[in-house]
Amino acid sequence: MEKVKVGVVGAGFFGENHARVYSESLLAELTTIVDVEPERARNVARKYNARSWYASVDEMLDREDVDAVSVAAPEFCHKEPAVLAAEAGKHVFVEKPIAHTMDDAVAIVDSARKHRIKLMVGYLLRFDPRYAEGKRQIEDGTIGEVLSVWGRRAGRIVVPQRVADWSNPIFYMSVHDIDLMNWYVNSTVERVYAEATVKMFKDKGVPDIVLALMRFKNGVTASLEVNWCRPVTWQYPLESRLHVSGTKGVIYVDIYDQGLNIFCESGHVCPDMIHWPVTNNRLIGDLKEELNHFLECIILDKEPLVTGKDGIESLRVALAIMNSLKTGDVVEL
Repeated sequence: MEKVKVGVVGAGFFGENHARVYSESLLAELTTIVDVEPERARNVARKYNARSWYASVDEMLDREDVDAVSVAAPEFCHKEPAVLAAEAGKHVFVEKPIAHTMDDAVAIVDSARKHRIKLMVGYLLRFDPRYAEGKRQIEDGTIGEVLSVWGRRAGRIVVPQRVADWSNPIFYMSVHDIDLMNWYVNSTVERVYAEATVKMFKDKGVPDIVLALMRFKNGVTASLEVNWCRPVTWQYPLESRLHVSGTKGVIYVDIYDQGLNIFCESGHVCPDMIHWPVTNNRLIGDLKEELNHFLECIILDKEPLVTGKDGIESLRVALAIMNSLKTGDVVEL
């Protein structure tokens, strides 16, 4: 079987992990790395044995024979590399959220449809066995008809200290939960209302904590809380919780410490054991499953688990929450 030749756009934390997955996958050949900082692109390319690196997507598409492009650049600049790749007939994987504006998101999806390429959006929690099993149980009717969903995502303040200049807690964190809620409820949100606390990052124009209420067209209600200002001394790197109530039962996904705690002279550490842990010198976990699924969709010509339409729907809700915060009103979608 011929391998899928992949170029990765963005050589930061996520881009480097993408590069590693493709370099270790039996389904892919990591061909090239693109980053606005050529030195960073070169370092990642050399580290994972890509044969080339470039400072722009145009350069890559002009000079390299690639089948697919993995866009792991910052959220607000997804449109250009995704659209350029689609126009060149390359399949596209784009990290979440699909974009920061609906115009950009629609441009990406329309370009993919027009040029008949595979487009997948990176909501890796759908590949987390805990959330995936929750979805299966709902589909099997274990808890009956879904009545409501509650979600919380919280992280240490080091995250906004790094990204608050160009993102916010809704885009950077809550879109995961919005996508999961859409997936679990299997309906579309018709109304949202949100409130926020804005103190610690007021100078950045972004909230510290957001609470949102949502109503789906099928009558299901949902509430969402995001807090990216937990202190650096908080013992867990992430709190991720999703509770689903049904007519016959409930499903709780409660994630704190990943099941591994290490206490040593330097403190307490809870290493990631699900998303991208390295085991036996290979990267495994949700991200690997997600990207290999993308490769399989290309090879077997099947629809990705997370489509461009899914990406637009989660962005639509995220933007409505932000609009409600701005206006103080209930927002009808």
